[in-house]
Amino acid sequence: MRLSANGASLWGIIYHILPGSSSVRAIARFVFWLSFPMAIISTYVADKYFVFSKNICFSVGLIVLAWVANVHKHGVNAVWHSAEEKQFINQVSAPPQDAEAFFVIPPVFDVDNITLLSLDAFEIADFYHIKTINGYSGGYPKDWMLSNYSTYNMGVRQWIFSNNIKNVYAFHLEKNEWIPYKKYIESKTIYILNDEINFGLSGNAEKYIINGFYSAEQSLMWTNGKTAVLSMSFVAAPQADLRLDMEAFPFVAADILQQTVKVYANNQLIAIWQMKQRDIYSAVIPAEVVNSKHLTLRFEISNPASPKKLGISEDSRQLGIAFEKLTISPLSEKEK
Repeated sequence: MRLSANGASLWGIIYHILPGSSSVRAIARFVFWLSFPMAIISTYVADKYFVFSKNICFSVGLIVLAWVANVHKHGVNAVWHSAEEKQFINQVSAPPQDAEAFFVIPPVFDVDNITLLSLDAFEIADFYHIKTINGYSGGYPKDWMLSNYSTYNMGVRQWIFSNNIKNVYAFHLEKNEWIPYKKYIESKTIYILNDEINFGLSGNAEKYIINGFYSAEQSLMWTNGKTAVLSMSFVAAPQADLRLDMEAFPFVAADILQQTVKVYANNQLIAIWQMKQRDIYSAVIPAEVVNSKHLTLRFEISNPASPKKLGISEDSRQLGIAFEKLTISPLSEKEK
């Protein structure tokens, strides 16, 4: 029951006062908590009523009514059966000895079964005593994003990066195969020079993101906090200098007049941008920096801020830079 326009409700009283209730993300799940105490109260009241009531027929009628009300005509719609899970876990190959954590690779475009992957991951983790990055939508820590298909792979990368997890493997359910995370991620982040990386809602940026971004909006993606990281792999190591071009704009408001952004390529500083407005910002990536098939771009942002704290809006995100498009191309002779 809502009590005010700002969202206050009777549930808020339980949420803030009753120990443990703040872990309940969906209010309907609180019903499970109530089942046992309500059964005790109902039994106690019924017992007292039957003792003092002289109308036997009425008492029997109540019992029959309670029984009829709890009859399931179609049974419970269960999607997790112990027999099927035993058969499943017996077919899963053992993880490599150096595996310390894993995640399940989602079936292509099988959006509806993303949540069910957590059940498979739980079974594997419990059976082989190995940690899993998969969790369950009913309760998860801050910045964990594996309950949605569109952010699943990005969520895996961000979680591994943020928590510095080592010896991670990806498990392919259909192939029953354990794949080292580095090998898996490199196969997913191949970048072809001159291709445009689009950060909009229908763009292709998600597969390159390691850490430090909020979910995509219509034509852009805001950075989250002071550091944003992109990672990509090349089919072959570039043999010459590269040019980085990024179409973006900074979050400027109140006394924040610009954002100073330090750009690193494979941990080497390649540019410092003073961003005041929407523009195309460029940097040269020296050949010696990308003498391998892998490139990590890190953006250190000087002064991300929350619009809510600045009194601009109710947006509480820590905004720094809005990425729109990014391109990496060979540096022309004229630019050298």
